[in-house]
Amino acid sequence: MLGPDERMWDKSGIMRALLQYRGPLPSTSRPEQIHSIRQAFHRQLKQFWSIEDALRQLEDEIHIYYQDEYCGSIIRYGQLWIGKPVGLARESPMFDTFGIKPGALRYVVEHRPSARKQFEEIQGEPYRPIQMFNRADPDLVVERSGSDSLSGHFKRHNFRFLPAVSSDLDLMCYLKITMLRHDPPGSLFKNSGDIDNRLETLIDTLRVPDKQQLDKGGSRGFMEPERDETPFYSLLEDDRLVSGIEIRTEQWLEPPSQERDISDVQITVEAIIRPTKVTDKNRDFLGGWI
Repeated sequence: MLGPDERMWDKSGIMRALLQYRGPLPSTSRPEQIHSIRQAFHRQLKQFWSIEDALRQLEDEIHIYYQDEYCGSIIRYGQLWIGKPVGLARESPMFDTFGIKPGALRYVVEHRPSARKQFEEIQGEPYRPIQMFNRADPDLVVERSGSDSLSGHFKRHNFRFLPAVSSDLDLMCYLKITMLRHDPPGSLFKNSGDIDNRLETLIDTLRVPDKQQLDKGGSRGFMEPERDETPFYSLLEDDRLVSGIEIRTEQWLEPPSQERDISDVQITVEAIIRPTKVTDKNRDFLGGWI
């Protein structure tokens, strides 16, 4: 029977990520062991970003910075460019007088013919940038994709981490974990069956690591991203964004092979993701749930 908190999340969760891992999960792990599990989840989360509409739209957004200040974002729907200016509680055309700041707005309209055409249709007059907007130095206007903008907040040495659940987007998640293990029944809190420590290790693989967690130790330096690991996809910005955890352990009935350690597990992690409040940035995450 579902508890009250789980029932609430089942009804209001708007996005689910189902992650799987099969391999060693000892109660104490070296940074490189943890990172190898992190890499397994990275490959799955990269696919998750490619199929979830809200995440794909975030990657497709163009974030506008003018004089190093974030001005808002625009996203293309067919031939239409829609703006999400800072501080608005609703979507509005990017050329609205309450829209993206004048310098960036002029830059976008001048460099995107479809936006200029739409501007002229709504205003009913030719586009006249000098009369309508402040002058701007184009060199001070920078475009970044939504994912580049977000991953820029999570630089760790040469890594750029891209979490699906972040405070910047006002998102949280509820974790439902099923762990198959070889430990004898009842050995939950001793030896390789230390569930608390194994759970802590698992959460470390799901969140953006601290810089020291990428240290190889000694004089070996730091880990480096591989070819397809920029950005490096993770589930969580921080474990503080986990509202609750449900964990169930079962006996793994497949006999361990000679190559397989008794600490090997087969894990399924279901992450139920939802906004904590509706903002300009996370509106797309509501999908069909409103």
